[in-house]
Amino acid sequence: MLREIHEQPRTVRDTLAGRLALDTGTVALEGLPARASDLASLAWIRIAASGSSRYAGLFGKFAIEALAGIPVEVEYASELEFHRSSFAPPLTMVTSQSGETADTLAALRRAKQEGSRTLAI
Repeated sequence: MLREIHEQPRTVRDTLAGRLALDTGTVALEGLPARASDLASLAWIRIAASGSSRYAGLFGKFAIEALAGIPVEVEYASELEFHRSSFAPPLTMVTSQSGETADTLAALRRAKQEGSRTLAI
């Protein structure tokens, strides 16, 4: 775990390479609207994750709310199937270290069924 903690700055740098242009203030992530005005139109965002990926989701919540001013809810992926809301968020982000977490995949399917735009990380 200590090794992974020390690898985080490089991992974030490698992940954002080619996707983040600081000089123009643009971010290019597949599945997300490309323009700031499109992102600003999102009423709220849901992040669903399990385990340590949920902690990354909590960090994402604070970053998105601080930088974009968009409200974010973070939920355990395993509880999403029991969450019965009357409306789907415009965007549901799911995060997983392995990409194969059963709860996260189920949350992704649920979000798509609700009609939410989805982004998997």
